Amino acid sequence: MVDWADVVIVKENIMSAKELVLKTVRKMSDKLSMEEILDELAILAAIREGEDAADAGKMVSHDEIKARASLEAVRQVLGKTPDTIAQVIHADREDR
Repeated sequence: MVDWADVVIVKENIMSAKELVLKTVRKMSDKLSMEEILDELAILAAIREGEDAADAGKMVSHDEIKARASLEAVRQVLGKTPDTIAQVIHADREDR
């Protein structure tokens, strides 16, 4: 439902955020619930936040995300007893 061309127009300050919201809501089906409408608007807000963060240089590379995830996995393992680690490894092997 999100019109990506409109998102770009807002980014370039041709259309205000309010105008984007109104235009988006007008395009929606009258059958949508309030929750569905709010979900769409939340998507618009998240896109805008992400673009603003990118413009401000607050991006994290894919490699950095992978490194952080690996570090968190190590932290979780180090916080467990050897028996618990063995159980996790065994359960993982059974899932494969």
